[in-house]
Amino acid sequence: PIFLWNKNTLNQIDGYRHLAFGLFFGILLSLAFYNLLLLITIRDKTYLYYVCYILSFCFFFLFVYGYAGYLFRSFINKFHFQLMPFFAILTSVFALLFTRRFLNAKIFSPTLYKLYQYFIWIGAILLLSAFLLPVDIIVILANLHPLVAIGFVISSCIIAVKNKYKPAIYFIIAWSGLLLSVILYILSNLTIIPANFFTHYLQILGVTFEAILLSLALGYRINDLKSREEETRQEALRQEIASRE
Repeated sequence: PIFLWNKNTLNQIDGYRHLAFGLFFGILLSLAFYNLLLLITIRDKTYLYYVCYILSFCFFFLFVYGYAGYLFRSFINKFHFQLMPFFAILTSVFALLFTRRFLNAKIFSPTLYKLYQYFIWIGAILLLSAFLLPVDIIVILANLHPLVAIGFVISSCIIAVKNKYKPAIYFIIAWSGLLLSVILYILSNLTIIPANFFTHYLQILGVTFEAILLSLALGYRINDLKSREEETRQEALRQEIASRE
Protein backbone atom coordinates (compact mmCIF):
# COMPACT_ATOMS: atom_id res chain seq x y z
CA PRO A 1 0.00 0.00 0.00
CA ILE A 2 1.07 3.59 -0.75
CA PHE A 3 0.59 6.42 1.76
CA LEU A 4 1.00 10.18 1.22
CA TRP A 5 2.41 12.13 4.20
CA ASN A 6 3.94 15.52 4.77
CA LYS A 7 7.64 15.62 5.63
CA ASN A 8 7.28 15.87 9.43
CA THR A 9 4.76 13.04 9.62
CA LEU A 10 6.93 10.89 7.36
CA ASN A 11 10.01 11.42 9.55
CA GLN A 12 8.03 10.63 12.69
CA ILE A 13 6.44 7.46 11.29
CA ASP A 14 9.79 6.39 9.80
CA GLY A 15 11.44 6.76 13.22
CA TYR A 16 8.81 4.56 14.86
CA ARG A 17 9.14 2.07 12.03
CA HIS A 18 12.93 1.77 12.40
CA LEU A 19 12.57 1.38 16.18
CA ALA A 20 9.97 -1.38 15.77
CA PHE A 21 12.08 -3.23 13.21
CA GLY A 22 15.16 -2.82 15.40
CA LEU A 23 13.32 -4.54 18.24
CA PHE A 24 12.00 -7.20 15.87
CA PHE A 25 15.40 -8.10 14.38
CA GLY A 26 16.98 -7.89 17.83
CA ILE A 27 14.52 -10.46 19.20
CA LEU A 28 15.09 -12.84 16.27
CA LEU A 29 18.88 -12.63 16.47
CA SER A 30 18.82 -13.05 20.27
CA LEU A 31 16.66 -16.16 20.00
CA ALA A 32 18.90 -17.55 17.24
CA PHE A 33 22.02 -16.99 19.37
CA TYR A 34 20.37 -18.48 22.49
CA ASN A 35 19.30 -21.63 20.65
CA LEU A 36 22.72 -21.86 18.99
CA LEU A 37 24.24 -22.12 22.47
CA LEU A 38 21.69 -24.82 23.34
CA LEU A 39 22.61 -26.64 20.13
CA ILE A 40 26.29 -26.67 21.15
CA THR A 41 25.33 -27.95 24.61
CA ILE A 42 22.61 -30.49 23.77
CA ARG A 43 23.70 -31.42 20.22
CA ASP A 44 20.15 -31.95 18.99
CA LYS A 45 19.54 -31.26 15.28
CA THR A 46 16.15 -29.78 16.12
CA TYR A 47 17.93 -26.70 17.47
CA LEU A 48 20.06 -26.48 14.31
CA TYR A 49 16.98 -26.41 12.09
CA TYR A 50 15.34 -23.86 14.36
CA VAL A 51 18.36 -21.54 14.30
CA CYS A 52 18.57 -21.79 10.49
CA TYR A 53 14.82 -21.17 10.25
CA ILE A 54 15.04 -18.02 12.39
CA LEU A 55 18.07 -16.66 10.51
CA SER A 56 16.58 -17.30 7.06
CA PHE A 57 13.32 -15.64 8.17
CA CYS A 58 15.38 -12.70 9.44
CA PHE A 59 17.13 -12.30 6.06
CA PHE A 60 13.80 -12.60 4.23
CA PHE A 61 12.39 -9.65 6.21
CA LEU A 62 15.60 -7.68 5.65
CA PHE A 63 14.93 -7.93 1.92
CA VAL A 64 11.16 -7.38 2.06
CA TYR A 65 11.44 -4.15 4.05
CA GLY A 66 14.53 -2.74 2.32
CA TYR A 67 17.14 -3.07 5.07
CA ALA A 68 19.26 -5.54 3.12
CA GLY A 69 19.70 -3.05 0.29
CA TYR A 70 20.77 -0.41 2.79
CA LEU A 71 23.22 -2.65 4.69
CA PHE A 72 24.73 -4.58 1.74
CA ARG A 73 24.12 -2.19 -1.13
CA SER A 74 27.12 -3.00 -3.33
CA PHE A 75 26.35 -6.73 -3.48
CA ILE A 76 22.58 -6.76 -3.06
CA ASN A 77 21.53 -4.39 -5.85
CA LYS A 78 22.45 -6.87 -8.55
CA PHE A 79 20.54 -9.84 -7.07
CA HIS A 80 17.93 -8.15 -4.87
CA PHE A 81 14.85 -9.53 -6.65
CA GLN A 82 16.32 -13.05 -6.76
CA LEU A 83 17.45 -13.13 -3.12
CA MET A 84 14.04 -12.15 -1.74
CA PRO A 85 12.23 -15.30 -3.06
CA PHE A 86 15.40 -17.32 -2.36
CA PHE A 87 15.15 -16.62 1.38
CA ALA A 88 11.37 -17.14 1.32
CA ILE A 89 11.89 -20.68 -0.01
CA LEU A 90 14.86 -21.27 2.30
CA THR A 91 12.71 -20.31 5.30
CA SER A 92 10.03 -22.72 4.10
CA VAL A 93 12.56 -25.57 3.75
CA PHE A 94 13.98 -25.09 7.26
CA ALA A 95 10.46 -24.78 8.66
CA LEU A 96 9.67 -28.20 7.16
CA LEU A 97 12.89 -29.73 8.51
CA PHE A 98 12.19 -28.29 11.96
CA THR A 99 8.52 -29.34 12.03
CA ARG A 100 9.26 -32.85 10.79
CA ARG A 101 11.80 -33.45 13.54
CA PHE A 102 10.05 -31.58 16.36
CA LEU A 103 6.75 -33.43 15.85
CA ASN A 104 8.41 -36.84 15.31
CA ALA A 105 6.87 -37.34 11.85
CA LYS A 106 9.16 -40.30 11.20
CA ILE A 107 7.64 -42.19 14.15
CA PHE A 108 4.01 -41.06 13.99
CA SER A 109 3.56 -41.09 10.19
CA PRO A 110 6.31 -42.63 7.99
CA THR A 111 4.28 -41.85 4.84
CA LEU A 112 4.05 -38.16 5.70
CA TYR A 113 7.75 -38.23 6.57
CA LYS A 114 8.54 -39.38 3.00
CA LEU A 115 6.29 -36.68 1.53
CA TYR A 116 8.20 -34.17 3.62
CA GLN A 117 11.44 -35.42 2.06
CA TYR A 118 10.13 -35.06 -1.49
CA PHE A 119 8.81 -31.55 -0.88
CA ILE A 120 12.04 -30.48 0.80
CA TRP A 121 13.92 -31.63 -2.31
CA ILE A 122 11.51 -29.59 -4.45
CA GLY A 123 12.40 -26.60 -2.30
CA ALA A 124 16.12 -27.29 -2.82
CA ILE A 125 15.58 -27.33 -6.60
CA LEU A 126 13.66 -24.04 -6.40
CA LEU A 127 16.54 -22.50 -4.46
CA LEU A 128 18.88 -23.30 -7.33
CA SER A 129 16.30 -22.01 -9.83
CA ALA A 130 15.91 -18.66 -8.04
CA PHE A 131 18.79 -17.19 -10.05
CA LEU A 132 17.86 -18.88 -13.34
CA LEU A 133 14.10 -18.45 -13.77
CA PRO A 134 12.43 -15.11 -14.61
CA VAL A 135 11.73 -13.05 -11.50
CA ASP A 136 7.93 -13.06 -11.88
CA ILE A 137 7.86 -16.88 -12.03
CA ILE A 138 10.20 -17.50 -9.08
CA VAL A 139 8.23 -14.96 -6.98
CA ILE A 140 5.02 -16.93 -7.59
CA LEU A 141 6.80 -20.20 -6.74
CA ALA A 142 8.27 -18.59 -3.61
CA ASN A 143 4.72 -17.84 -2.47
CA LEU A 144 3.30 -21.24 -3.40
CA HIS A 145 6.00 -23.35 -1.70
CA PRO A 146 5.37 -21.89 1.80
CA LEU A 147 1.62 -22.14 1.20
CA VAL A 148 1.88 -25.89 0.58
CA ALA A 149 4.35 -26.21 3.47
CA ILE A 150 1.64 -24.86 5.77
CA GLY A 151 -0.45 -27.90 4.82
CA PHE A 152 2.39 -30.19 5.93
CA VAL A 153 2.68 -28.36 9.26
CA ILE A 154 -1.06 -28.61 9.94
CA SER A 155 -1.09 -32.33 9.02
CA SER A 156 1.84 -33.03 11.36
CA CYS A 157 0.12 -31.17 14.19
CA ILE A 158 -3.08 -33.19 13.79
CA ILE A 159 -1.18 -36.50 13.72
CA ALA A 160 0.96 -35.56 16.74
CA VAL A 161 -2.12 -34.56 18.77
CA LYS A 162 -3.85 -37.83 17.88
CA ASN A 163 -0.78 -39.66 19.19
CA LYS A 164 -1.04 -37.63 22.44
CA TYR A 165 2.33 -35.97 21.92
CA LYS A 166 2.26 -33.17 24.51
CA PRO A 167 4.84 -30.78 22.92
CA ALA A 168 2.54 -30.56 19.89
CA ILE A 169 0.13 -28.38 21.90
CA TYR A 170 2.82 -25.74 22.48
CA PHE A 171 3.86 -26.05 18.83
CA ILE A 172 0.30 -25.42 17.63
CA ILE A 173 -0.10 -22.36 19.87
CA ALA A 174 3.21 -20.97 18.59
CA TRP A 175 2.39 -21.54 14.92
CA SER A 176 -1.32 -20.66 14.82
CA GLY A 177 -0.86 -16.87 14.71
CA LEU A 178 2.04 -17.05 12.26
CA LEU A 179 0.23 -19.41 9.88
CA LEU A 180 -2.77 -17.09 9.71
CA SER A 181 -0.61 -14.02 9.10
CA VAL A 182 1.54 -15.79 6.46
CA ILE A 183 -1.55 -17.08 4.64
CA LEU A 184 -2.98 -13.54 4.49
CA TYR A 185 0.40 -12.17 3.34
CA ILE A 186 0.72 -14.76 0.56
CA LEU A 187 -2.88 -14.31 -0.60
CA SER A 188 -2.32 -10.55 -0.82
CA ASN A 189 0.93 -11.14 -2.77
CA LEU A 190 -0.98 -13.32 -5.23
CA THR A 191 -3.68 -10.57 -5.45
CA ILE A 192 -6.36 -12.99 -4.25
CA ILE A 193 -7.23 -10.55 -1.43
CA PRO A 194 -6.52 -6.79 -1.38
CA ALA A 195 -3.22 -5.70 0.18
CA ASN A 196 -3.35 -3.31 3.12
CA PHE A 197 -1.40 -2.32 6.23
CA PHE A 198 -2.91 -5.24 8.18
CA THR A 199 -1.94 -7.99 5.70
CA HIS A 200 1.51 -6.46 5.18
CA TYR A 201 2.66 -6.14 8.80
CA LEU A 202 0.63 -8.75 10.69
CA GLN A 203 3.25 -11.43 10.07
CA ILE A 204 5.86 -9.35 11.93
CA LEU A 205 3.84 -9.75 15.11
CA GLY A 206 3.14 -13.40 14.27
CA VAL A 207 6.82 -14.22 13.73
CA THR A 208 7.84 -12.52 16.99
CA PHE A 209 5.41 -14.46 19.17
CA GLU A 210 6.03 -17.68 17.25
CA ALA A 211 9.80 -17.45 17.69
CA ILE A 212 9.48 -16.84 21.44
CA LEU A 213 6.90 -19.60 21.99
CA LEU A 214 8.85 -22.11 19.88
CA SER A 215 11.91 -21.54 22.07
CA LEU A 216 9.76 -22.41 25.08
CA ALA A 217 8.32 -25.39 23.20
CA LEU A 218 11.83 -26.67 22.46
CA GLY A 219 12.64 -26.56 26.15
CA TYR A 220 9.43 -28.44 26.97
CA ARG A 221 10.24 -31.01 24.28
CA ILE A 222 13.63 -31.74 25.88
CA ASN A 223 11.98 -32.18 29.28
CA ASP A 224 9.33 -34.43 27.75
CA LEU A 225 11.98 -36.61 26.07
CA LYS A 226 13.93 -36.87 29.33
CA SER A 227 10.81 -37.89 31.26
CA ARG A 228 9.99 -40.53 28.62
CA GLU A 229 13.51 -41.90 28.79
CA GLU A 230 13.26 -42.04 32.59
CA GLU A 231 9.92 -43.87 32.37
CA THR A 232 11.45 -46.33 29.90
CA ARG A 233 14.39 -46.99 32.23
CA GLN A 234 12.07 -47.45 35.21
CA GLU A 235 9.88 -49.87 33.24
CA ALA A 236 12.95 -51.84 32.10
CA LEU A 237 14.14 -52.00 35.72
CA ARG A 238 10.74 -53.23 36.90
CA GLN A 239 10.71 -55.92 34.22
CA GLU A 240 14.23 -57.02 35.15
CA ILE A 241 13.28 -57.29 38.85
CA ALA A 242 10.10 -59.18 37.94
CA SER A 243 12.02 -61.65 35.76
CA ARG A 244 14.53 -62.28 38.53
CA GLU A 245 11.75 -62.88 41.04
